[in-house]
Amino acid sequence: MTSRAALAAARSHLYVLFGRLFRHGVTPDLLSDLRELPELAAHLADPFDADAAAAAHYRLLHFEVFPHESIFLHPDSLLGGEIAAAVHDFYQQAGFAPPADALPDHLGLELALLSFLTGAEAAAANDAPVWQDWQRHFLDQHLLRWLPALVQAMGRQGHPFYTTLADLTLELALDHRAALGNDLPAAAPVFCLPPPPDLLADAKTGLAEIADYLLTPAFSGIYLSRDEIRRLAQAQGLPSGFGHRRRMLADLLTTASVYDGLDRLLAALQADLAGRQQDLAALATAHPGLAPLLRPWQQQMAHTRQVLERLLAALPTLSPLAIARP
Repeated sequence: MTSRAALAAARSHLYVLFGRLFRHGVTPDLLSDLRELPELAAHLADPFDADAAAAAHYRLLHFEVFPHESIFLHPDSLLGGEIAAAVHDFYQQAGFAPPADALPDHLGLELALLSFLTGAEAAAANDAPVWQDWQRHFLDQHLLRWLPALVQAMGRQGHPFYTTLADLTLELALDHRAALGNDLPAAAPVFCLPPPPDLLADAKTGLAEIADYLLTPAFSGIYLSRDEIRRLAQAQGLPSGFGHRRRMLADLLTTASVYDGLDRLLAALQADLAGRQQDLAALATAHPGLAPLLRPWQQQMAHTRQVLERLLAALPTLSPLAIARP
């Protein structure tokens, strides 16, 4: 096996391993592979408890962070739709048959697709460049557009194993993309997130609409989980509520407004955004080729900070039921 084929085979192995971890969590059959990766092995429980591992995976990736491209890139932050359909079309064109028990834009399946493509490259005698083109296309037009935002979201959930897994997945994808050559600006269509709505220009905008905006990553540039909303509430001495994320955040904003704590809550959100912006700036510095795909996220975060500043300035005119431009 040539060095090129061996490297492609190694990438294929890591992609399928990471994909299985994101889809199913740590299972007994993966322990031997994980112990070969010291970064992940350091966060494995000893002795291993399969039930506890399954529960941790379910809570994190079925309840807190939803690892789907559509959740991060769709202007309604809804599962499926045209984004999932575009990923499915790519699979068909590339000859990849994903399992039918998950939506096609789940991170685990996107990593399985890259395992398939790199595995095909490893086995190819003369047409390796064809498989590399498929890899470049998918990384540029799908995975690398949303993976940094997901990695940032995972890092805020307080789970060392999955935080490390997300970091390693991004490192793998970035190293892979760099090895394929061609700068991202030249190789990929211009990546833009949808223009955010001008919420404060609409007199009908209320706290629920503000919550919807903040919970739509394609607009706000951030992902807020239930646990993060709960921590925000606890830090302000407010009840965290229950239910889905939109209900929790809308209730928190309303409660903060009723108890004259909205200014502190908005300031806490601003501080959180500032930290996220610093993280992305550091990532862009470490990986200059990724900058064009990070810039739209940075722009949305900057806009969200402006929205929060305008809300703070408008506080004298706000009520629990309506937020309008003063």
